[in-house]
Amino acid sequence: GQSAFNITLQEDTQALDELIVIGYGVVKKSDLTGSVSSVKSSELTAIPQSTIAQTLQGRAAGIHVKQTSGAPGSATTIRIRGINSILGGNDPLYVIDGFPSYSSNIGMLNVADIESIEILKDASAIAIYGSRGSNGVIMITTKKGKAGKTKVDFGTTMGYQSLTKKMEMMDTKEYTTFYNKYGLIEGVGEYFTESQINSFGEGFDWQDFVFTTAPIRTHSLTVSGGNEDTKFAVSGNIFDQQGIVGKGSFSRYSLRTNLDHSISKRLKMNFFSTLSRNIDDNKTSQGGRQGGTLISGALLSPPILTPYNDDGTYRVLDNSYPVIS
Repeated sequence: GQSAFNITLQEDTQALDELIVIGYGVVKKSDLTGSVSSVKSSELTAIPQSTIAQTLQGRAAGIHVKQTSGAPGSATTIRIRGINSILGGNDPLYVIDGFPSYSSNIGMLNVADIESIEILKDASAIAIYGSRGSNGVIMITTKKGKAGKTKVDFGTTMGYQSLTKKMEMMDTKEYTTFYNKYGLIEGVGEYFTESQINSFGEGFDWQDFVFTTAPIRTHSLTVSGGNEDTKFAVSGNIFDQQGIVGKGSFSRYSLRTNLDHSISKRLKMNFFSTLSRNIDDNKTSQGGRQGGTLISGALLSPPILTPYNDDGTYRVLDNSYPVIS
């Protein structure tokens, strides 16, 4: 029954000593004056995602992340503080370990290999990178080896995706009753007899046939270590995402090597390499009507038919509804 609350906020200064990469150096968060968002590795790996872009959703202010479709492995667009150009590109500049990169290369990176992501959103990005930074800059720092004992890290995640809610469609009784009334209105008579209606039973659920519960799995193995002169980090990752539509899938196999070697006090060699293979097997196109997708086919197919003919072959549906055979 209390109607008034007295709340006092307390300071949390722990985050002020964090180091933020800003393109032209590293500064303490308490000394930072530009508009920079920082996302750490622990936040990126909290939820399994296929791309780095998807992991930024809801984790950085002023960043709009949009996936073009719900298919596994589909492309993702990132906009920093809205759209800046009508005719030109609006993609931000990606910088991986200090080297500018194309947005297509981001999809090859394993989320578990990322140490941190800094996003430059104000005019300081243009001051550093020129016109290329006009749409913002996303700076990605990958994990590197550290001097000491060799360290082995293994991580795995498992999850499931499913349809939130099915559309309510007509059953066989409602379907046949509707078209019988339609036939009477058109003057062609009823399409279905009472015996035919009773023989259909409950009918076929096309949504259960097309949509399924799909697993999503990740496995990553990282070996790192070295000494004061040579440090290394080698990681491998397997990402497998099944689709809820037609058992489609997206798989990515990646191998990343990060090597640092100090030849002398003034000369240092860095080697970075990423090998990636993507296998895309989506089932969301063709096979339906009024949209040409499995989803439209599942919503518009009559419940009195099944996907198979009597001989076991797939049935080809057309616009001649209602149909009996």
